Amino acid sequence: MGDLKPIVPAKYCLHCGNRMKLRIPPGDNIYRAVCATCGFILYENPKLLAACILFSGQKVLWVKRARPPYVGLWAMPGGYVELGETVEEAASRELSEETCVVISPGELSVYGVVSIPEINQIFISLIAPLPSMNFKATEETLDVKLAGISDISPAEYAYPPGAERWIQLLYDRLRSGNAANMPAIIRTVRSSLA
Repeated sequence: MGDLKPIVPAKYCLHCGNRMKLRIPPGDNIYRAVCATCGFILYENPKLLAACILFSGQKVLWVKRARPPYVGLWAMPGGYVELGETVEEAASRELSEETCVVISPGELSVYGVVSIPEINQIFISLIAPLPSMNFKATEETLDVKLAGISDISPAEYAYPPGAERWIQLLYDRLRSGNAANMPAIIRTVRSSLA
């Protein structure tokens, strides 16, 4: 682990403004940006994202992205968890921002956790039945639709290669009629995106 270096090391200290140096702090085993003057250590951690999987029968609510990255590609509603927010609150907020669908954070259950270390992201997917058919595109989305497994080509997914097998598993679970009550999926995806 000691050979891992911060993706974007800070040049200047957030506390005193002096130059940061890349080194392994005493008692640690990972390179970090460390201030040579005041000793401040910048801990860079993965970004946490929340996705909201809403289903009706064997169909899932998808959005066509209007913003980078992946403009014009299909994804499930989601985005970054903001400071002070729970994962459930973030998924609920992103859902509303992208589809105008409102769901209480308490109605969402954990469906899966996927780590992508090469891009320092952790995705937590939450699932619930679609509470309303009153969805529509917003400034963040070009289109919103309920789609079955064959309605969107894997080439149109806004996800890294290999994601299609997890999406297939989601649809298989929906077909079983028990998707929201099955144990969560926890996986690490090695990506060629880094």
